[in-house]
Amino acid sequence: MSPPVFAAVVLVFLGLRGAAAHRAPFAFINPSKFIQHDPRVEGGLEGFKRFVAGLPADTKVNTVRIFADGDYVVAHSEFTVSAGPQLGFDIFRFENGRIVEHWDVLQPLVSREQSKNPNGEF
Repeated sequence: MSPPVFAAVVLVFLGLRGAAAHRAPFAFINPSKFIQHDPRVEGGLEGFKRFVAGLPADTKVNTVRIFADGDYVVAHSEFTVSAGPQLGFDIFRFENGRIVEHWDVLQPLVSREQSKNPNGEF
């Protein structure tokens, strides 16, 4: 697989909603090598499955931009969650065509009125 294919996999992975989000994304993950760096999520694929199962059904992801560099894909997204809109960056590392490592960071989305500059976060 090539970096553009990896980027497409991440777009599908982040964009799944409802029942599909509780099944399909796991096919993209290597179950024996998956390393999770998010401190809110238990390690390994089973921990990630439990985290996804606990997400509210109305959680939405709008990926604004995505970058692929070799085996790494970075996604810049807006997440709509129960805590309010969030800005997020996800980094995925691929090995043999499957996700083997994931990092992320989330922060509350700041309104333009609250921002100290006119640029916005996207």
